[in-house]
Amino acid sequence: MRLIEINLSGTNEEKVKALCEDLSKRFSGCTLYKTIGYWSDEGYLFKESYEGITEEEGYGIKVLTEENLEQVEKVIRTYLSDTELNWVQVVSYEVDTHHVDLRG
Repeated sequence: MRLIEINLSGTNEEKVKALCEDLSKRFSGCTLYKTIGYWSDEGYLFKESYEGITEEEGYGIKVLTEENLEQVEKVIRTYLSDTELNWVQVVSYEVDTHHVDLRG
């Protein structure tokens, strides 16, 4: 099972909720939460040090899937292609997961 974490900012809450709802329909669940992130415009360069760090409110999305990351990326592109965003951060983890029966 893979845990996919999507971090984004610069778009409205309705767009992010719609993305999370569609991910839920396709992958049986999704978690949406608000974040405060600290970013550099040069973050994609993976430098030793960065100048011009800014604080920004955004959103985090977590979804569990057995499918490959490309399927999740297609959904992200579909929902966010008409926004001004150029990038979102996507992190993928291999995880073990199960449900705990609280009554049994």
